[in-house]
Parts: sequence; structure tokens; C-alpha cells
Amino acid sequence: MGGRSNWCGGLRSSKGALGLLAGLAVSNLGVAHGESGWTLPDGAHVLYGGLGANTFSQLQFADDVEGQQTIDRGLRTRVDLFGATGLTDRLQLSAYVPVVHAQVLDTEGRGPCPDGVGTSTEVDYCDPFTTVGAPAVQARYAAVTDPLRLVAGFAVAGDPWNASKRGRYVGYGDAVVDLQPSLIVARSWTLGATEVGLLGRGAYTWRFSRLIEDSPAGSFRAPADDLRWLAEVHLAPPGPVSIELGLHGLERLWGLDWDGSYQAAHFPTVDRWTTLYYKHVAAGAKVSVALSETMGLHLGASRVISVRNGPPDTLDFSVGVHRYFPASG
Repeated sequence: MGGRSNWCGGLRSSKGALGLLAGLAVSNLGVAHGESGWTLPDGAHVLYGGLGANTFSQLQFADDVEGQQTIDRGLRTRVDLFGATGLTDRLQLSAYVPVVHAQVLDTEGRGPCPDGVGTSTEVDYCDPFTTVGAPAVQARYAAVTDPLRLVAGFAVAGDPWNASKRGRYVGYGDAVVDLQPSLIVARSWTLGATEVGLLGRGAYTWRFSRLIEDSPAGSFRAPADDLRWLAEVHLAPPGPVSIELGLHGLERLWGLDWDGSYQAAHFPTVDRWTTLYYKHVAAGAKVSVALSETMGLHLGASRVISVRNGPPDTLDFSVGVHRYFPASG
């Protein structure tokens, strides 16, 4: 790739490092994020700290758009902590840890809170809680770097301590361990004074799930393995500002639609959410501003635009700052 060194290619500036603050979590359902086809140079490091929020107030059963229900607003706020280091010019190791606070903004005339699902065994169904989300560790290797970039990744994540929280109204985490191989394909060009990049990412999440029995669908593991994909365009015009626009999606490979049999068999259990067949497509944007040669500010927002068995109005917001540490010497 030609062009200015202050974009992802050179990695010598704040704008260059911003592209590496990508894929912040394997299991996090937040939708304001970006990706990069680059790895850190040997001996370089990057740290990121930020705040985020994820909210919804509607529910869609299967693909019944006309039957969407307005419900109590759920809100998850979080602290995002991310760090990465270049082990070689092609091999990068990164880690991510979210700290999440989940709560219900109870609205008179809506449900299901404060009474929850009406079972004496789930008196905490609508209660707020704070927890550490699934930490994720990822290694990525740049197999091809010029002009087309191919980056292979492998991540491990898990949050078994969230087992009691996975079935809450504003649930968080699936309380399983995930293994996620991924592949990024990227290419960039210089058009006039603007750097333009295209990127695609695909990932398969293999989950060490729980066996669900006595189900209308027979025995199966939940939550299901899933497929995730991302398509983005990166724009870096002259100056300190760059923009990412994209679509991303997630689809569980099996599970039940939200119908009468699911309602009777699984909704009364703590695995009410993990047994659902779920998929979504979201659209998002991120604006990054280089504050100096080694620091940058990042503002992101995204919204679900298509969903099956979930909230059709999920919004995610994020704001954070990174610090880039070039290799010494």
C-alpha cells in the first residue's frame, strides 16, 4: 500500500494505531467496533481504555416484524480495556477485558419488570448487577501483507462466573468458553489525497456449551456455535480524522424460534436466552481523531437493522482513547 504513513499501514502515528483497536471482544454483543488488516510491528504496543453503552426496548419473536413488542428498556454500560503487542512484524498478541453494569429502566405500563417472569426462584430476574465480562485473548498472524492482506486469528474467551446472570432480563454472558478462528482479507488504495481501505472478516465460534435435554427439539447444546462476519470501508482524508463505515452480522447455527413450544419448555429456565436460534445484522460507524503522534480519540455507534428472536432496536455506543508505544530503538 502506498500513501501516508499516518494510516494503518505505517503504524507510526495515532491514526495508524487506531486500526488495531479492533475486535475488542470475542463474545461481547456490543456492535460499535472496527477491524484492521494490520498487525503491530515487532516490539510495539498499544493500550486502549473506553466507555460503552448498549440498550434496547423492543422484542421481536422469530421474524415477525409486525408482532414486535415494546418492553422495559434494558441498559448495559461498560468499561472497555484492551492491550496488544507485536511479537514479530507479522505476529500480534492482544487481550480484552470488559467490566459491565446491567440494569432495567422500568417503565410504567410496560413489562416484564419489576415482577419478572413470576417465578419464586427468580426473584433477581430484574435486579441490576455489575460483573466482569468474558476476557478474550487473541493471536493474529499476517500471512500476506502486500498488496492484498490476509490475517489469520485465533481467540479464546470465557466467563463461567456469569452462569447465574445469563438468564436475567438484561442478561450478560453465556457462561461458556469460546474458541474462535478468524480470517481477515483487506486491501487499501490512495485516491487523490484520501486513503481508502476495504476489509472483510469471517469467524467461527466453537463453544463449550451445555447439554439441553427434554426439549421439543430433542437434546442439543446451548448456546450454539455461531458464524460472524464483518464488511467495512475505511476512509482517511487529509487531516487528523478518519472514518469507518460497515455492516456486521452474527448467526447461531441452531436453536429454537420463539414460539409456544419454546415458551413452555425453555423460557421458565435460566437458559431462556441461550436456547434461542438468534441472528442479527447491524450497521455502524466510527470516527477516530488523532490527538498526537501516539494518542487518538475514538467515537463509535451502531444499530441492529435486522434480527430474529431478539431486540430489533439494539443500539451500541462507545468512546475511548488509545496510546501507541513504538518499538524502542
